[in-house]
Amino acid sequence: MLGQIGPHLLEADAQRGADPNCGGIDGMPALPWALSRGRRELAQELVAAGARIDAIDQHGFPSLMRAIIRGDQTLAAELLASGAKPEAVSSQGTTALIEAASRGWLPFCDELLKAGAQLNQRDQAGQNLFALRLADLPPVAVEFFSARG
Repeated sequence: MLGQIGPHLLEADAQRGADPNCGGIDGMPALPWALSRGRRELAQELVAAGARIDAIDQHGFPSLMRAIIRGDQTLAAELLASGAKPEAVSSQGTTALIEAASRGWLPFCDELLKAGAQLNQRDQAGQNLFALRLADLPPVAVEFFSARG
């Protein structure tokens, strides 16, 4: 099983072709583990080996959101291109679009919107998730999204 003995074996397991969706470290699947530790190359290997793109980490963040939070725009774009769901909501009620906008990644926000992210996405209580975080966004992001409705 992938990574069952410890993190130091995760890379070797991935290179041997072990199932990237079984096992786990620290109670989470291998891809979120690699992303949460900034292990870009390992994350890319796991994606190429068939790891679940939308696996959730121990804090409730899908892999795409974790790459954004780590500040890795290139890897976030690769995850999106590999099928990550742009509309996924974390357990904290945030989305990839909100996280990317808060970092000023406006061209990437355009890619998220093209891939299906929604400005009007609502939480379970019916509140607009984007509107709830509008005050936290940089002014350039607010202008960017105001122009898009």
